[in-house]
Amino acid sequence: GTCQACHQAGGVGAPGLAPPLVSPVIRNAAARHKDYPAMVVTRGLTGALALADGSSITGAMPPQPALSDADVAAVVTYVFRLNHATASLQAADVARVRAAGGSNEDLKRLRQDLLP
Repeated sequence: GTCQACHQAGGVGAPGLAPPLVSPVIRNAAARHKDYPAMVVTRGLTGALALADGSSITGAMPPQPALSDADVAAVVTYVFRLNHATASLQAADVARVRAAGGSNEDLKRLRQDLLP
C-alpha cells in the first residue's frame, strides 16, 4: 500500500511522479547491487533521475522510516520478483543498509551505474 500510492499497481510507475519498479535498473540491482532498492526505501531519493528508457524524472521519494527492516526486505524481494529476479533481502541486510548511511548523491551515482 505504501509503495503503490506512487509506483502504481504492479510497479509500473507514474509518469512525472515515480519511476517504474519493473525496470532494467531493478533487474541490474538484483544482479549487481541488491542493496540499492533498500537504500532508496530507507534513505529516500530526490532530484533528477535518469530512467531506463532515456527520459528523466524529477521527484522526491521520502524515506520510509515506519517500515521495519523485515518490511523493507519483503518489499524489495517482492520488487525483485516483479522483475523475474531471484535475489532477495533479509531483515539483517536492511539493518546493515540503515547503519551504513550514505548521501543522496551516492544513491544517484549508484543508480546511474545500474542503468542499461
